[in-house]
Amino acid sequence: MSQNTQTVGASISLDGLKHALKTIAPLIHRISLVPVLQAVRMETIDGGIAFDATNLDTSIRVVLPELGGPDLPVLTPADKFRAYASLLTGTTVQITTDGAHAHLKCGRSKATLPNLSPANWPETATLFQLKGEGLTLTQGSFARALKFALLAVGEGASRPAITGVKLESDGERLSVVTTTGVS
Repeated sequence: MSQNTQTVGASISLDGLKHALKTIAPLIHRISLVPVLQAVRMETIDGGIAFDATNLDTSIRVVLPELGGPDLPVLTPADKFRAYASLLTGTTVQITTDGAHAHLKCGRSKATLPNLSPANWPETATLFQLKGEGLTLTQGSFARALKFALLAVGEGASRPAITGVKLESDGERLSVVTTTGVS
């Protein structure tokens, strides 16, 4: 390791890591000309360690309330990260980076993954800033709200503004808004 290389590390429960990777997996592109769209971004934020994925239209973040995360972002290919994590046994995963590589260790298993440049990650930090405490829903409540909202989603591919779902919260209620585009 050169003198200019700084090592930062994280200590994450294996169950938490597997949960985070499984949750963000549907958003990760398997085939893309943009390598960061096939990557997982991990960094320490207030409240824990955040795992992010984006496809530029949608972003998802899972925050594990654990201590000891990396101060600098770690950006590594999701397919390799998920494949390695699925083979692990143990309780704690140590993740360190020297800038060019992310090093994972769990029990007697070790792996080295490429670390992509975090500077190439699209700006998504403002998407996850909530006013106040935010809103907590059960998965079932959120699914029911989306189920009713999706009845009114427009199907016109030429009008992408009507094929989306708008979510708003005042901290107490969640508003789910869709339209068919018909007045």
